[in-house]
Amino acid sequence: MNDFLKQRAEKDLAELKKLIENHFAQRKEDEAVLAELVEKMEKRKEVRQKQNEDRAQREKERAQREREERQKKDEIEAKRKLEEEEKKKEALAAMSMNYGGYLAKRQEQARNKRGGAEKEKKKKILADRRKPLNIDHMDNDKLQAKAKELHDWLVELVSSKVDIEVNLSQINYHLKCNRSRYNDARDAKAKSGPRKR
Repeated sequence: MNDFLKQRAEKDLAELKKLIENHFAQRKEDEAVLAELVEKMEKRKEVRQKQNEDRAQREKERAQREREERQKKDEIEAKRKLEEEEKKKEALAAMSMNYGGYLAKRQEQARNKRGGAEKEKKKKILADRRKPLNIDHMDNDKLQAKAKELHDWLVELVSSKVDIEVNLSQINYHLKCNRSRYNDARDAKAKSGPRKR
């Protein structure tokens, strides 16, 4: 009986050693796979970071190019406007010299005085109403939100315009009615003649 227990214990010990060896071998394989995965993740992270840096650099360069192009266009437009103004001034000077232009000069001054004030007033109102549109840094969701905000603002402006037009048409209708009543009363009074006392 003692031999049987001894053999059984040796057999269990051998199985246990085999299980331990298998466990450590499997653990070693798992650690190797894990180390490989970690290395792949690190490499992927580096690649992704480089891609993000490259993309940010490209975006920065594109924005810089757009700014430069916009600045060139603005400079060209300003130069063109200046040239047009010079041509207009030269044409007006030639007209005033050819056609005895004191009267033309006075009319031009009056026109500039009126038009300049109206233009300044209009520019000021437009500057107050116009909202700056800065969308260079926005992603898709923010662009959609901005578009919705602008659409809502446009709907509000159109509805207020319609309200003003309806109000104006009602005021014109009441003015016509009152003018007609006034004319009818005046005509009736003129037909009846002056009153005798």
